[in-house]
Formats: sequence, C-alpha cells, structure tokens
Amino acid sequence: MFAPLHNVVPVKRFVYVLRSGADPKRYYTGLTSDVQRRLEVHNSGGSQHTASLRPWMAYWDAPVEGYPPEHRDFARVWQKAEKIVRLPAIRLRIDIRRPIVT
Repeated sequence: MFAPLHNVVPVKRFVYVLRSGADPKRYYTGLTSDVQRRLEVHNSGGSQHTASLRPWMAYWDAPVEGYPPEHRDFARVWQKAEKIVRLPAIRLRIDIRRPIVT
C-alpha cells in the first residue's frame, strides 16, 4: 500500500544557469534539487549535453516553489533564467553594431 500524499515532504527545486568556461558566450539552464551536485555532474562529463563545453561555472539560480512546469511560479522563474541567458548575447550585438560614444 502507498503512503498518503499528505505525508510526502516536498523537495525544494532550483532553476539554475551555468556558464561555460570553454566558451563564455554559451549557457546551460536546468532544474535540480542540489545545484552544487548538479554542477559537479556537468563538470565531470556526466551530461552529454554539456560535456564538450567544460568547465562550467554556476552563473545564477533561484528556488522554485512549484512543479511540474505548468505551475505559475516554476514558469516565472524559468522565464527569468531564459532572459538572463539571452542578455549577454543581446548586449554583445548592440555593442558591435552601435559602439558607445563618450
């Protein structure tokens, strides 16, 4: 027999953004309950999606109150992570096209 759901302790999850040391323009966004352990997995080559761009550095993370992805808080935090990942590339394009004149 299964335990009732009200006895289950919710696991705190984090949306995280990693930045590649091999190519600082590359980022990786993920979801985990332990950011430090997940960073170690990425840096050890344990993820085929990030192995070629090692080493990775923690760039940003935020706790998520809700899961699955349909939950409002999860979606809000994930969207913020996506904006953070895109921001450096957008700044780079602007700087190249229109240099700041002082």
